[in-house]
Amino acid sequence: MRDSTELPTDIRQEIEALCAEGDRLTDERGVEAAVEAYGRAWDLLPEPKTDWAAATWILSAIGEACYLGGLRASAREALERAVDTDDGRENPLLRLRLGQVLHDLDERDRAAEHLLWAYRVEGEAILADENPRYLAFIRERLGLPTAETPAGAPGIIGLIRAFRGLLKR
Repeated sequence: MRDSTELPTDIRQEIEALCAEGDRLTDERGVEAAVEAYGRAWDLLPEPKTDWAAATWILSAIGEACYLGGLRASAREALERAVDTDDGRENPLLRLRLGQVLHDLDERDRAAEHLLWAYRVEGEAILADENPRYLAFIRERLGLPTAETPAGAPGIIGLIRAFRGLLKR
């Protein structure tokens, strides 16, 4: 995986600006415009694109925007690609979101694989701000009693931004 700091400065700065624009648009619920901004950032990555650390955070941002916009099939495509990168394979936040998308698309066995992986790495804390149906699904798969947990708004975008900040170092 090539560090994003190896990108030419002008390209790296343009990618960062486009991703910031995409983040702003996602926050404002302008999902289509956000995905377009992230897509322009993706287009700037040299080939092979998935060799760059920036690929993980661009793909995860696309997946997050699509998830928040209810575009589950598009979210699945982006998140599967993000999880398939070197930095994405072991990322519990990406595995959580991919599991949620697969769950919502009724791909329960594949959803369980990703949700259980994230749960085993991070515990229930990773689900604290997520819809309680995902924890209930995990607990059901593990044969544990299902209990209601406080509902919360999706909070993963801030965590993805923090993850992206770590990758830039």
